[in-house]
Amino acid sequence: MKTIVIACTLLMTAFGLLGADPDLKADIAKAAGKLNDASGYAWTTRMDSGGSSGRPSTPVKGTTEKGGVSHIVITRGENDMEALVKGSKSAVKIQDSWHSLDSIPDAGGGGGGQRNPARMIARLIQSFKPPGALALELSGK
Repeated sequence: MKTIVIACTLLMTAFGLLGADPDLKADIAKAAGKLNDASGYAWTTRMDSGGSSGRPSTPVKGTTEKGGVSHIVITRGENDMEALVKGSKSAVKIQDSWHSLDSIPDAGGGGGGQRNPARMIARLIQSFKPPGALALELSGK
């Protein structure tokens, strides 16, 4: 009996979502456009491994200005890693000094099976897109 109720609930939810808004992509594109037209905005996201790694999710906070500069803060435990991104130009803050992605020091991990957190954030930053731009891309506009 529980299986039938769950199946019916899932079907009703699916049909409701199909009829809820015939042009959802256009609505997302419109909202992303408003976001991109704003003088700036703050955002927060979480990277979650789904519990498979045994580590808690990692919060990522940022601000994006209309000119395209994004300030990103990734918190891991008690440590914050910061980055500034504008288009293809980026800088990462490591131990109170800023470095371009090309000049990140190799110290602080990488050997003996330990990861270098600065290299990790550099890889994340290389593929970063501000949330408004990403929403426009995903909406197909």
